Amino acid sequence: DSSIQFYAELTFLDLSSNHLMTIPQRTFAYQKKLQEVHLNHNKIGQISNKTFIGLSAVTVLNLRGNQISELHQGTFTPLLKIEELNLGENRIGYLDPKAFDGLSQLRILYLDDNALTTVPDPVIFQAMPSLAELFLGMNTQQSIQAGAFQDLKGLTRLELKGASLRNISHDSFLGLQELRILDLSDNRLDRIPSVGLSKLVRLEQLSLGQNDFEVISEGAFMGLKQLKRLEVNGALKL
Repeated sequence: DSSIQFYAELTFLDLSSNHLMTIPQRTFAYQKKLQEVHLNHNKIGQISNKTFIGLSAVTVLNLRGNQISELHQGTFTPLLKIEELNLGENRIGYLDPKAFDGLSQLRILYLDDNALTTVPDPVIFQAMPSLAELFLGMNTQQSIQAGAFQDLKGLTRLELKGASLRNISHDSFLGLQELRILDLSDNRLDRIPSVGLSKLVRLEQLSLGQNDFEVISEGAFMGLKQLKRLEVNGALKL
């Protein structure tokens, strides 16, 4: 609501669980002090590069549980200090390669439970060099292309639970030398991707449950010398 413009001292705004369908352009133009904005669980269908103008101090933006289907170039560019962006539980099927341009301080990104049929183009991740946690589960990606995450050098957590994955190549996790937590549970993998996993030398927690494994081969987890927690539960073909 444009009436928000009269409250220029706001630092926290929660408009979650209403029936908001749109955010008028420049709604937040005078909100220079807002640090957290929660718009989750509404019916918002579209956002653009004019939606978030003014939110230069925001560190947390929650848009989870809306009806957003596309993200276009520069949508989040005004969010100079954003550290956590939640876009989970939407209908996102299209990501412009420059949708996240300018998010150099982003640390946590939720894109889980959307309509993505592929892992986002590596070009997209080049815009977020500080990313530490990435949630891509509950989509229908089926495979991960080689080098998909190669620019996410500082990523420590990758969640791909329930992503319909059937295949992980030798180089799917190339560049993830800092990864500590990997969730590949509830997919369609018929073998443990040992070669791909072996590059994750700092991995501490690995979830592989509810896949289609028929056997765990000797040396399946070779190279994972830092592994502290391993889950292979609910693999009904084992």
